[in-house]
Amino acid sequence: MAYCEPFDVHYYQWHGCAPCNASDRDVRRALQRESRTRDAFFNECEEVRRQDKRLDAWLVHTNMLMKQAQQGEFLPSPLTEAMNSAIQGAQLLRYSTAEVVDTFFATRCAGTGAWGSNFGTLGIAVKREVAQRIYKRAGWK
Repeated sequence: MAYCEPFDVHYYQWHGCAPCNASDRDVRRALQRESRTRDAFFNECEEVRRQDKRLDAWLVHTNMLMKQAQQGEFLPSPLTEAMNSAIQGAQLLRYSTAEVVDTFFATRCAGTGAWGSNFGTLGIAVKREVAQRIYKRAGWK
């Protein structure tokens, strides 16, 4: 179980769901308090940098959000989502097939032709045959 700081109910009525925003704020706070947090994040992706221009572009976007989130209280959620997508993309580049990597970037990272960030949204960028192969590889029927 993760630690969650006490929160102001009125803040969350305006900003959305409490658990989600609390963890997003924790990420922002960690970046503000400890410079090594940013370095640790980018070190996690360093091994696969320059292997895929889509990941490289996403990391530039994520870096920009990190800088802006230091000042803007409405950016922790997009920042956390961007960081999650970058780590997922890096892991897929390390351990998955090119077809899965292409599908991920086509559907998850805005500005890379993405359809949406919600699980299960593939959009027109992914052909049916590709999706079926990925589903089969994952053990889905």
